[in-house]
Amino acid sequence: MNGRYDTRDGIAVVCMDTPPVNSLGLANRRFIADAMERALGDAAVRAVVLTGAGRGFSGGADIREFGAPEAMAEPHLLNLIDLIEGADKPVVAAIHGVVMGGGLELAMGCHYRVVAPGTLVALPEVKLGLLPGGSGTQRLPRLLGVERALNMIVTGDPVKSEVLCAVPGQKLFDRLVEGDLLAAACAFAHDVAGVRPLPRVRAMQASHPNAAAYFQFARNTIRARAPQYPAPLRNVDCVEKAVTARYEDGLAEERAGFMALLDTPESKALRHAFFGERAAAHIADVPADTPRRPIERVAVVGAGAVAQDIATSLRNAGVQVTVFEAGPLAGEGVRGADLVVDAVPEDLAARESVIRLLDEMARPGAILASGTGTPDLNRLAASTRRPQDVVGLQFQGAGLIEVVRGAQTAPDVLATVMALARRLGRTAVVSYGGGASIGSRLSQAYARQAGRMLAEGTTPRQIDRAIERFGVARGPFRDAAPQPAVAKVPPRQLTDDEIVHRLVYALANEGARLLDEGVAARASDIDMVFLAGHGFPRWRGGPMCYADTRGIFEMMQTMRRFAANPHDDAAFWQPAPRLVRLLEQGKTLT
Repeated sequence: MNGRYDTRDGIAVVCMDTPPVNSLGLANRRFIADAMERALGDAAVRAVVLTGAGRGFSGGADIREFGAPEAMAEPHLLNLIDLIEGADKPVVAAIHGVVMGGGLELAMGCHYRVVAPGTLVALPEVKLGLLPGGSGTQRLPRLLGVERALNMIVTGDPVKSEVLCAVPGQKLFDRLVEGDLLAAACAFAHDVAGVRPLPRVRAMQASHPNAAAYFQFARNTIRARAPQYPAPLRNVDCVEKAVTARYEDGLAEERAGFMALLDTPESKALRHAFFGERAAAHIADVPADTPRRPIERVAVVGAGAVAQDIATSLRNAGVQVTVFEAGPLAGEGVRGADLVVDAVPEDLAARESVIRLLDEMARPGAILASGTGTPDLNRLAASTRRPQDVVGLQFQGAGLIEVVRGAQTAPDVLATVMALARRLGRTAVVSYGGGASIGSRLSQAYARQAGRMLAEGTTPRQIDRAIERFGVARGPFRDAAPQPAVAKVPPRQLTDDEIVHRLVYALANEGARLLDEGVAARASDIDMVFLAGHGFPRWRGGPMCYADTRGIFEMMQTMRRFAANPHDDAAFWQPAPRLVRLLEQGKTLT
């Protein structure tokens, strides 16, 4: 069942109910269309209230349908909006929680909108390399004003309903409702049931006192800030049409822009990243309802920068953290902790002695985490009496925690640390086997190839410049001390493309090996590690996604050329078995 229909004293209540966010997939669109036809055909119904069950009104389109036949199957979103806007009875949207993307477009097709405080309002399609495809670029400027609407559309950032309600002259929301939203919406529907003509957004005007100069300023700003992304500029074109052309012409511009962007490499990469983040949160043998252990108090053991970074990240999320140096006092300090993180940068033997001490002192049920890279988490776990409670937590960059799963790590421990990562606002990716993590293996391959180019006479500046122009935040030598000349052969003049592909294909080939070995569960997990933790450009989708855009055949041919270089390492460029299989099967990495 995709929703509920009932009547209250002449008001039809149409309630979407497709958890978790009432996405507007085909089944939900059909439910709304059927419910509207029922309400419009019932003489006892004087007005309609459209709302959503659960956490919000609607989070928008089901992006799993993008590029699939269901996306344009009847009724598509524009059909549905036209049906609602063309109704001869008032339709009131009762909005709470979240109203985003197609959900906001659907609400803007209603004649009236009442909203609860704290509702998050957004047209976030630009973050997927797209533009709103259901009339959002034409309706929001008419309801909210051109400048405020364009800012929301080109950033995709959510804004709270009470902020928008305070915008002078706004027509997006007719009433901000405290208390029982549905009751208030039904009362509002009673009040407007006899009012005619019905307000229709398409008939409103969007205007700006100096439109040409404003839109040129917007384009110049976007080109300077985000030159790699085509979607923001196409959004500006559409909003300009809302001001300068008829509604129908603006809608045609929006539809053409959406279809053009849908097939761009940038949008494909951003959608890959979007799905990859969500896929990374799911562990095949750890169900979503797995119980989690409470994490309120954390002890971090270690005196270095890693320990301080971990402690700061936890404190910023409201977790109570105490930092101790390794030694007997640390053991005393961990007694009341729910999670103990070992961030001591010592050799494996020394860390075994540290974790044995922590095991003795930590309370039963406390999780013991290795916070620095270790080649063998299983050996550390075997040093304790609770190997099921031992896990690796590697904080990488500002946005990633790589969770290293040992052979005996318990499911509830994994569920707990994955939830903790979300609480910290970080992407969490699981690596398997208890050995070197995804991030460390990839970083080693990346550094090894950078070192090879350096040995051939390519300068650190050339390497950094090429990979940074490609979009990576910082080149491999950007933060390194000045490198002495080490060339043993005549310097080679490498193009930027060759430098980039030697680095990125080194990552993709090593990533394929990680998949073959079972260290990584999915190609997208490998991409998430480098996107969230190592500054790889999101609009490239990650090294595995980028390799797919180039094609496995092209990648393998390029690696063969690298292997033929007498100054390189032919074994390094031996294609991973997975690449060979995928090429034979005509499949992609991602």
